[in-house]
Amino acid sequence: MRVNAVWMPWPISTVPQLTMTPPVVVAFHGSAMNGKMMANFSGLSAKADQEGFIVVYPNGTGPRDPFLVFNAGEERFPSIERPNDVKFVAALLDD
Repeated sequence: MRVNAVWMPWPISTVPQLTMTPPVVVAFHGSAMNGKMMANFSGLSAKADQEGFIVVYPNGTGPRDPFLVFNAGEERFPSIERPNDVKFVAALLDD
């Protein structure tokens, strides 16, 4: 997904055989991680399969993967563009 000209991919866990619109959990990774690492670390995909919800593991931005962060108001990497993560999550949930 492109938000403000910044490509922000995200891994997603899908739930098999849904009969209704499921809840969505957005699992943000910590600093110096990425979405794939968060998926492996959290165990939320297995829980989503058991309980019938969708988990989205967005990637932050940063100088290089896996040294990614979310824009929490601090300037951790002043040399890179600071994307609007609130706008990104809104677009992600609309998608």
